[in-house]
Amino acid sequence: MFTKSLNNFILLLILAFLTLLLSEVATFFLDLNRLLYKNLSEQLTLKQIEAYFATQSRWQWLQYVLLPVVLYLKSTVLAWILAIGGFFYGLELSHKNYWKIVLQAEFIFLVSVLVKILWFVIIQPEFSLEEVQQFVPFSLQSILDTTTIPSWALYPLQLLNVFEGLYWVLLAVLLNQASGSKKGALIVVSSYGPALFIWIIFIMFLTLNLS
Repeated sequence: MFTKSLNNFILLLILAFLTLLLSEVATFFLDLNRLLYKNLSEQLTLKQIEAYFATQSRWQWLQYVLLPVVLYLKSTVLAWILAIGGFFYGLELSHKNYWKIVLQAEFIFLVSVLVKILWFVIIQPEFSLEEVQQFVPFSLQSILDTTTIPSWALYPLQLLNVFEGLYWVLLAVLLNQASGSKKGALIVVSSYGPALFIWIIFIMFLTLNLS
């Protein structure tokens, strides 16, 4: 049991490391600091911008600490959500198994980040910081004119993408493999589906009230 738990933590650290690595790759190849500087120069003085980057550099280490914690919280919550669904369908899997399934499926989003980097390096070399921040590869949002869409509606449009669909499929397949049943899709739809819907409504409500 300890070995399984250790394997999950190793998986979590690999996921966190690759996420941070891709973040650094994106910052370098997309020259995000320059774009950020350009955006800030329209609102702040040179002294304020220098202070901002100095503060950012000083606290950069914090993201290396917080990211594994955030990924841990996200993956364990999702594991519990799947476990609740699995309980109602009679699946006898431990929380560690559910957690491992979620961690494995999370790697699909790294592919999404990689595709995003390649998109702006190869296909759309001219871009703004806002375009980078809002763009989600192969999403409904990426094929629509977002200038006519209210800000509160952007998140669900971004979430409707190929990689999110593959995430659902991966969860279902991994559940089937771990349990030896064919109820994976039902569990994902009946547990992760409603949880994701509630999350979308929450983000839309938050965006609407902050905009």
